[in-house]
Amino acid sequence: MSVVSNTSPIIFLSKVPEILNLAKNFYKEILIPEEVFEEAVDKALQNPSTKENSFKIQELIEEKFIRIKKLDVKYIKIRDSINQKLGIGESSAICLALQLNIKLILIDEKPATSIARQFGLKPQPISLLPIKAYKKKLIDRKEAIKLLDGLLINKYHSSSIDYKKIISMLE
Repeated sequence: MSVVSNTSPIIFLSKVPEILNLAKNFYKEILIPEEVFEEAVDKALQNPSTKENSFKIQELIEEKFIRIKKLDVKYIKIRDSINQKLGIGESSAICLALQLNIKLILIDEKPATSIARQFGLKPQPISLLPIKAYKKKLIDRKEAIKLLDGLLINKYHSSSIDYKKIISMLE
């Protein structure tokens, strides 16, 4: 199955190799718009603290696990109309999902999640990958918690309420 992604999920895939392995288990490919590539790679190359992540994302592009897609003019207009409420990467990812008729979209930010749902998409935060793997018996509870902690250690933005809610899904 193919999935569309916003910037932050692919950044965290590059930071936490075990989460990346889960993504490769669940998805045939991750599709990103050019704007997400610019945020995740081009801008990251300019910052010494994120340069390594951008190299990993470029590797995934070379492997064709992540593929860059261009938005059609029709969807650029839609993107521009929702871009006032979201960042360019988020709005472009939502529009790419619409353009390709792919319902599942990896998005972590709540405002983008809400707008994605308004368009009939199924947003999924990257933090749910360990939960899915646990429910499919690919990993045990302890490993799922370790992966979730790995996201937090790498500065994944999750409130303590969200974290408790995610951990409760392992019951």
